[in-house]
Amino acid sequence: IFGGKQSIKIELDSQHLNVKSIIVAVPCSATDCIEDISKSVDKVICLTTPDD
Repeated sequence: IFGGKQSIKIELDSQHLNVKSIIVAVPCSATDCIEDISKSVDKVICLTTPDD
């Protein structure tokens, strides 16, 4: 079982859906993860990013 950005990337790579946009919302994430995820989706909503 994968967690974090790996599971999101696997889901995005493995599904070919006919959708208008993909929005990912998470309560908390590291800044680098948000940057990586934002390359694969239309919008990322993150409530907080803890200091590294």
